[in-house]
Amino acid sequence: MKNDITRDTFDRVKQFSRVLMQQGRVQLDADWNEQVSILLHYLRVLTTDMIGPGAGPEDACGFELFDSDADIKALKLGADKEEELIARLKEEKVLIAPGRYYVNGILAEIDDFASIPQPSTQLAFEAAAASGLTNKQAVLIYLDVWERHVTPIEDDGIREKALGGPDTATRARITWVVRARELRKEEDAMVKLPATTKAELAKLRDLHSKFDAWREAQWTSRGLLRAGIEEQVESGDPCVNSPESVYRGMENQLYRVEIHRRGPAWDGETKAAMSNAATFKWSRDNGSVAAAWLDGEGEILKVTASRDEARGFAPGQWIELSDDRQDLESVPGTLVQLKETEAGSLTIDQATTKGIFARKNFGNKAKVRRWDQEETEVITLDEGAITIQYDKWFALEDGVQIQFPAPAAPATYKFHSGDYWLIPARVVSRDIEWAWEEASEKTTTPTIAQRRALPPHGIKHHYALLGLLAAAAGGAFEFTDLRRKIRAVSE
Repeated sequence: MKNDITRDTFDRVKQFSRVLMQQGRVQLDADWNEQVSILLHYLRVLTTDMIGPGAGPEDACGFELFDSDADIKALKLGADKEEELIARLKEEKVLIAPGRYYVNGILAEIDDFASIPQPSTQLAFEAAAASGLTNKQAVLIYLDVWERHVTPIEDDGIREKALGGPDTATRARITWVVRARELRKEEDAMVKLPATTKAELAKLRDLHSKFDAWREAQWTSRGLLRAGIEEQVESGDPCVNSPESVYRGMENQLYRVEIHRRGPAWDGETKAAMSNAATFKWSRDNGSVAAAWLDGEGEILKVTASRDEARGFAPGQWIELSDDRQDLESVPGTLVQLKETEAGSLTIDQATTKGIFARKNFGNKAKVRRWDQEETEVITLDEGAITIQYDKWFALEDGVQIQFPAPAAPATYKFHSGDYWLIPARVVSRDIEWAWEEASEKTTTPTIAQRRALPPHGIKHHYALLGLLAAAAGGAFEFTDLRRKIRAVSE
């Protein structure tokens, strides 16, 4: 989450049960946030242990897909509502039913009938048709759930107007999207549509185990990052340590390293592969410096005023233009460089763009966000971001360095847009807060290579299988329901 915090201290491995406030002490945001994370972790793990990774209440189980007029009429919702839904079904082909569903203990709710994203579904059917599988006209439907950060840019209602402008706390919202993908070979072998016998239906239910394996692979295949402080340079004077061996910043920072363009790491040699390689961007303020994009086109953007000059925008900085749709689909925004800045106005350097930008071409809640990467003698930017190479050390600033370690063969990593790592840097310790490998505890002077390589701190997506959607005659669809339902203990 790109909020203005000191650090994120929650660590599941430590098994803390609560945070205890003491009298006469400084109050920090990290303590408050950790208490909430501890409680949420407990509740979500408890829910998962009780009902499994995905299930909904039998009498209000949401996210069923309706594909026929008969399904709508069977609900007996009244003539007006029935007429409305049948008209929508004729246009949209498939509707998602309201209700509740728990995914890894996280409650996903839908209050009214919704539409399934057509581009996602269409792409899945096209991939299935070209896959050579038995069920060429069937795709797997699943629920994608995650926490999304919400600021006054996205929802101005959380800002207290009496304060005259400043914001206070931000929010986290549970966000869901129903997605479609083609069946994998091992899944295709288990599917026979339409399933009519008990054996065929039971085999379909076994898809959950295959889906669980796919779900776990989505997280374990993500790339790792190692962070540390630039190695000490040997000095001719044995009594003098090089300043490069410590964090040299004058302020405490929370660095955020975030994947911009998804893809594999670049091999460092093949120029043709560079345009498809993953890239990253970084911020010294957790990406929290952002403003609403109000109006403007061409090179001048009208934005909301910054909170203060130090945490605002300046010429030469890179900003990201994005909107709600891109956030929901985990699509990175467009990075452009600033040429001039004034109160409420940003001027883009047209040499860093591929076209003209207009506010009207972006969706709801468009915004600009500041990032702090720069082109140097050793770093070349690709469309405003830095190309990822395995095992190469990238210098951020003031001695802070990062590395993306290569996986052990034959494993491969995928870098996904939006994946991020947080690196707290502290003036007092002159170091960053980043775990060491266990072997480093036995070393008097551990090296930067002994810092631990960690998976992304987020965004953590959670997935649940909903069913199969098959193309029927006449352009219609048929949904095979594979949701898991639970009864209340009181029944």
